[in-house]
This record gives sequence, C-alpha cells and structure tokens, in this order.
Amino acid sequence: MGLRDPSAALGMTNDKRKNMKLKIKVIPRSSKNEIIGPMADGVIKVKLTAPPVDNAANEALIKLLSKEYQTPKSRIKIISGEKSKNKIVEIL
Repeated sequence: MGLRDPSAALGMTNDKRKNMKLKIKVIPRSSKNEIIGPMADGVIKVKLTAPPVDNAANEALIKLLSKEYQTPKSRIKIISGEKSKNKIVEIL
C-alpha cells in the first residue's frame, strides 16, 4: 500500500513538498517494495526487497520515493543514516 500523498499523512501541504525532510525506517529484504506509512512517532516505515549490502537498499529507497513523489531521483538525497535502518531523506 503506497501513500498517494505521503506529505498529507505527515501534515505537510503541497507548498512544502518542494523541499522537505522525511524520517524513514527501512525494512530491507522484505517481500515487496512498499511504503507502509507513518508509525506512531511520525517515522515513515518503508519495506524494500533489496538487502542492506553495497548501497542496494538506499538505491531502492530513492527509486521508490522517486516514483511515489513523482520527482527525479537526482532530487532525493539521504542526508543521514546511509548505513542505518533509520534515515533522514531530503526531497528537493
């Protein structure tokens, strides 16, 4: 179940979608790539099929967010947590 408007689930307006930071918890080696949605603490839970090896999970996360937010992959950056399940991602 992908979020059609993940920013709305986080209380963000369309005006703020051009430059936002998201707290994300990645679950690698899942059965499919999907955005589960915000957890109780506001962190977005994301399942990825890619393993956390050789940057594969990070690349899969950027690809999924690019598709979900309809923005180029070059405008999505992992600014914190490159080697962690807990990440902060910026969408420009």
